[in-house]
Amino acid sequence: MTRQDRDKYMYGGNREIVLRRDNYSCCLCGMTRAKHQETFGKDISVDHKDGLGSRSKIKNNSLDNLWTLCLSCHGKKDINRRIWRKVRIGEKTCYVCGKIGFISEKNLEKSRYICRPCDLARKIEYRRSRASRRRPA
Repeated sequence: MTRQDRDKYMYGGNREIVLRRDNYSCCLCGMTRAKHQETFGKDISVDHKDGLGSRSKIKNNSLDNLWTLCLSCHGKKDINRRIWRKVRIGEKTCYVCGKIGFISEKNLEKSRYICRPCDLARKIEYRRSRASRRRPA
């Protein structure tokens, strides 16, 4: 996929227009394109403010929805969006490690809560034990 094809697919052909409009610098911290290339070894990014980009069913490639961000600000923006997208209803304590975690409304009725790191560790241990049982001795 060429750069122009990628631009059309991801930004509706508006990437260079947005970069020029934003003076080739991050809208949040002001990092320039040259400084970004020097720091990260990549070109400065164009982002969809509302998150409706190439991976969404409905794409919003209008110029007022696109802005220029450096990798650092882009990551912070996306992490904050993911955190607030989750519905935080209540707190429960993990029955394995004791850490407090937020749960969504659909899991509120569950009597026991297990945090993600403990759940992953439990799944890995389960797979290892199953694999060791299958091996002939």
